[in-house]
Amino acid sequence: MLGSRISIRGAGGGGGVSDHSALNGLVDDDHAQYHNNTRGDIRYYTQGQIDTIVSGASAAYKTIYVDAGAMLSCTTNGAQYAQVEKETNDIDICHYAFDGGATEERVQFKLTMPEDWDLGTIKAKFYWSSVTGSTAGDDQVTWAVKAGAIKDSDPIDAALGTSRAVEDTLLTGSGTDMQITEATPAITVGGSSAVKLNGLLIFEIFRDTDGSVETTTDDMTEDAWLFGCLIQYYADVNPDVW
Repeated sequence: MLGSRISIRGAGGGGGVSDHSALNGLVDDDHAQYHNNTRGDIRYYTQGQIDTIVSGASAAYKTIYVDAGAMLSCTTNGAQYAQVEKETNDIDICHYAFDGGATEERVQFKLTMPEDWDLGTIKAKFYWSSVTGSTAGDDQVTWAVKAGAIKDSDPIDAALGTSRAVEDTLLTGSGTDMQITEATPAITVGGSSAVKLNGLLIFEIFRDTDGSVETTTDDMTEDAWLFGCLIQYYADVNPDVW
């Protein structure tokens, strides 16, 4: 009917509880779909879990490969650089040849570490082979490395850190196959605590023919060919900003 008004009231003529504290059953856990902190923690990530995930996405071990072509033979007791072409598939590969014997030959290279480096210890693996005449399973070679960091206004002729080394046994005779060593023990970079932004690291690799660095064995009389070096470092969560 035009102009009429309809009003519906609940049983009892209205009233009801308006004071929230007077409601009954608020603490009852009657239904599994009700939210509580325990169910919420199962279904959703907590703030602590999110912080861990974000931190883990940025902080991780990373590697840098340095080829022999980027290295420099040292003026004193320097290893000899060469480039060879393999016979069958014409693979060209450069290397430094390190003599066996009493004279420990050396190479060096320079590197600016990525800005997420945490300034902690690093490790190294070596890619190498040998010349014709070497004996698989019998000949052993020890590669050693040390490093130092210099920053703006530091003397260039600074002492490097403590050497670390790794021993490797020849897998195939006459150097036909690539060899990759195990990782060295942790290497402490000399002066690294003073270098954070754009510091220059100087690395030196040598053949530890007397095994004095780690009490290892180097008994291969033939040349050992170094193809490159893989550096592992730990990345910081918050790298510096220029």
